[in-house]
This record gives sequence, structure tokens and C-alpha cells, in this order.
Amino acid sequence: MPAFATAQTIAALWIALTLGYLNAVDEIVMTALLPRWHQDVLSLPKALALRRLDLAQSGATDSGARARRRRLPAPERGAGS
Repeated sequence: MPAFATAQTIAALWIALTLGYLNAVDEIVMTALLPRWHQDVLSLPKALALRRLDLAQSGATDSGARARRRRLPAPERGAGS
């Protein structure tokens, strides 16, 4: 009867878990790096380029730009609500 927890399957599991962990850390870093939300940022270099562009457009050059970012407008109330 074969054993299911062989050295190969354990190694494959650790590789999968490590890659999943690195992916989650990458997403957290990109989220913390960007001053505002962007759709489908695929890599850290692209996130850095978007950050530079956002900071240049807002006129901010320091790390406090996150506090000065534009606020979303309040939702409008419809006549029926």
C-alpha cells in the first residue's frame, strides 16, 4: 500500500504554500505602496511606476501623499429614497 505523504508530495506542498505566501505579501506591499486604488496592477515595478505618476499628478513628493489623496464624493441621494 503506497504512502500518500511521501517526501515528494511534502516538498510540492511546501513549494505551493511558499509561493502562495509570497504572492500574498506582494499584493499587500503593492496595496500599501499605491496612494489610490488602481485596477489590475500585476507587478511591483508597475505599482512603483503608477505611484510615481500619481504623486507627480497630485504635486506631492513626500511619503505623506497618502493623507492628502483625493476623497471620494459623497453618494447622491435619489428622489425615491
